[in-house]
Amino acid sequence: DERAWPDVKLPTIGVLKPGDPFTRPAARDAIGEVLATGAFADARIEARNEGGGVKVTIRVVPRKVIDAVRLDLHGAPLDGDEILRELDLSTDGEVVANELPKQRLRLEALLHRRGFPAPSVAITTRPHADPLRVLVEVSVTAGAPRKIERRVIYAPDATREEREDAERVYAMKTGMRPDEERK
Repeated sequence: DERAWPDVKLPTIGVLKPGDPFTRPAARDAIGEVLATGAFADARIEARNEGGGVKVTIRVVPRKVIDAVRLDLHGAPLDGDEILRELDLSTDGEVVANELPKQRLRLEALLHRRGFPAPSVAITTRPHADPLRVLVEVSVTAGAPRKIERRVIYAPDATREEREDAERVYAMKTGMRPDEERK
């Protein structure tokens, strides 16, 4: 996807040339040749009759090796390691062009579960001297957290003392984020 990384160069295919007979083994060899460059995570062939021959298109999904990951939480009370695990991003791992929007949505869903109803997430890549590598930058602005405004302990058969004990020991207090641990 040239929109994600303009420096991605489509490979020259040596095993399947115009005029060659199109066969399944030739298609597999062409895909193998594309993937062997290391620049693509996936490739598939589309073939259709056109004129007196076959038009062959190889669709590729670019990938880059992660040189480093920079995470900016903008001061939010979040676990950076948990965020990087959720995104499956690590140094020397890979990032795939068509997965970036899905990763952003996954992170937004995690932040919703952590009590932040309106997060802003950006995942961008920066070029590296090695064209197969990138720097990945993740910027998370969590926004205002959802807070517990009211608690009601419903215990119809409990005595007043039992209800007060339950109220005192219940870990989640008014004003806390729903996923926040009491200190």
